[in-house]
Amino acid sequence: MVVVTTPSLEGKRIEDYSLALGRGWGIGDAERNDGLLMVVAPNERQVRIEVGYGLEETVDDVFAKEIIVKMTPHFSEGRFHEGIETGIDLLNAKLGETKMKEAA
Repeated sequence: MVVVTTPSLEGKRIEDYSLALGRGWGIGDAERNDGLLMVVAPNERQVRIEVGYGLEETVDDVFAKEIIVKMTPHFSEGRFHEGIETGIDLLNAKLGETKMKEAA
């Protein structure tokens, strides 16, 4: 999991920015395709969570949206670090649940 904050999306859509960043950095294991990237662009008031195909069953679009919704109130109050921590905690909890199920 990589969390990136950026002062600017450089005129790009956050979807395009995050995909290019994730692919360019090679986040996650190439075989398992299990990269997870959270991009926070506070100046543009946007957040995006990208997951590799290997994690889509665990962190699907609905769950990613729920996380962003829970992060947003912190951002609205200018507490960006708390919003990011909330997102990280929720993602870590979900990933931990999945690892425990796989081990059982």
